[in-house]
Amino acid sequence: MLSTTSLRRLGGLLLLVILALLRFFHFYPLIKPLPSSSQDLSFDFSTPSNQSFPPPYQAYRKRDQDFLNKFGCLVNKGIKYFEEGVVYATEGFGDPPPNYGPNPFRDNGWTVSEAEDPLPAIWDEVFADIPPREPEPDEYTFVKLAQDQKFKNAWHEDNPATGATYNGFYIPFSNAILITWTYSPRFHVRRRGIPEKDIEQYIPRLNTVSDVVWETWKANAPKPATLRFYAVDGVINDVAAPLMDYLFQRDAEPDEMGWEGRLTYGLDSDEGKALFGTPSGLAVAWLLIRNHGILGRRDLRVSIYREEGEEEEQEKRCMIWELIPEGGKSTFDDYESRIGPIRR
Repeated sequence: MLSTTSLRRLGGLLLLVILALLRFFHFYPLIKPLPSSSQDLSFDFSTPSNQSFPPPYQAYRKRDQDFLNKFGCLVNKGIKYFEEGVVYATEGFGDPPPNYGPNPFRDNGWTVSEAEDPLPAIWDEVFADIPPREPEPDEYTFVKLAQDQKFKNAWHEDNPATGATYNGFYIPFSNAILITWTYSPRFHVRRRGIPEKDIEQYIPRLNTVSDVVWETWKANAPKPATLRFYAVDGVINDVAAPLMDYLFQRDAEPDEMGWEGRLTYGLDSDEGKALFGTPSGLAVAWLLIRNHGILGRRDLRVSIYREEGEEEEQEKRCMIWELIPEGGKSTFDDYESRIGPIRR
């Protein structure tokens, strides 16, 4: 029979063990591994590898705990949307896109206009790397979408325009979409002070960037299933921007700008998962989830780079996702030498 003193000591010891476990899992969050069916995306940076990396690029084989402490929630979100959405399409992710009818833009109050804007110069090198060559001006279309007309939805017959805008280049020649400006209907309605639970009542059915971009792509691409690249020019959202800045500071050379100084990550890395969990990545996720029947299963690579902005000491952040058909290889042949995180 244990004495009172012994029981108190045992209780104290158990309390210390519990506190130690809580502290461990606070600093070392549980991150689910990618499914075994994605063998090419299952590389674990915590294990040794004999894979060689040409100089000056060196991949390190440990998880960055500081990175996980700062961005672990985005890593988990990226895993959820990739595993449960893109790969398995489990409940909550498997719904196909709504049928927006023969006139999806007009019926939802969107005005579509085209302009003869040239591709931003900082993307020239990117598209020059995509075979067979950089597209000519007559091989792409710059589309401006403005939600500037009244519309009806399931709640109201005469909703005022939200003022949303989605601008971008649609480039079937390169199987690419380049988004240059996005302010969603939800963003604008939220700014009007509408409670979050009521926002759906005041936005058109066609409202998300993934659905709007897909409808625009279908209208401009003879073969929509060939979509291979989704790029974002000038990432400014307050989720992706701090993450990209962190990676540039940690992994890139201070003076490296442009496409040559890019960082590339796969969904096998915590960094790739975190980028997938940002609004810029989730647009790609929903594009694949909603249109799985057309686009099929894709593997993903993301490259980020920066360019000097228009104002002094300002940098422009750019992101491009490669949607690789299952079993295919990356278009950019230096992926294996640049698999991130690099240059630590």
